Amino acid sequence: MTVLQIWTTEKAQMGNGQFVLVETEFEDFAVAAKHVDEGGSVCGARLYTRSVSHMEQEVVRRHPSMIAAAAILRMELPGFRLVEGADR
Repeated sequence: MTVLQIWTTEKAQMGNGQFVLVETEFEDFAVAAKHVDEGGSVCGARLYTRSVSHMEQEVVRRHPSMIAAAAILRMELPGFRLVEGADR
C-alpha cells in the first residue's frame, strides 16, 4: 500500500492549492508514477485527515476515489506521518 499526495487540475481551477491524499494498492511510488505516466488512473481511498502536530495527520475518514491521470498535475509521497486514531 502506498499513500500518494496528489495535486489535481480540479483543485487548481478552484484556486485551491490543496492536495488530496489517496491510499492506493501500488507497491511503491515508482510503480505508481510509471502507471500514471502511462495514462493510468489512481484508484483507492481518499483520506480525510486532521492535524495532530506539525508532522502528523490523523486519518478520520476514508472514501472510495478515482483520479484520472489527465487530471494529475503533481504527485509525491507525503512528508508527514499518517496515524489512525488508535495509533496515537
